[in-house]
Amino acid sequence: MGYYINPTDMTKEDFLCQHGTPIMGKEAYVNITEDRLPVCLVDNGFFTAAGIAYSAGEVDVFLHPDGRPKKWFSVPRAALKPWYDR
Repeated sequence: MGYYINPTDMTKEDFLCQHGTPIMGKEAYVNITEDRLPVCLVDNGFFTAAGIAYSAGEVDVFLHPDGRPKKWFSVPRAALKPWYDR
């Protein structure tokens, strides 16, 4: 199981708008850096999930075409510490 953003004081969408920079999915690989990680916002219909793509393998999983709408963001690692601190 991966790591997911789940803020308690705002929506995932608000968190990503506040802390993230929109990127294209193909840019996710180059956004795995010492300071930033890509996050994929997945629309599951009844709810959204914001998965932290902390490795190339995780990016592959989220990029896999499965019919769900997805948006990508580059987020500072410092902002992701409550959910992923590596």
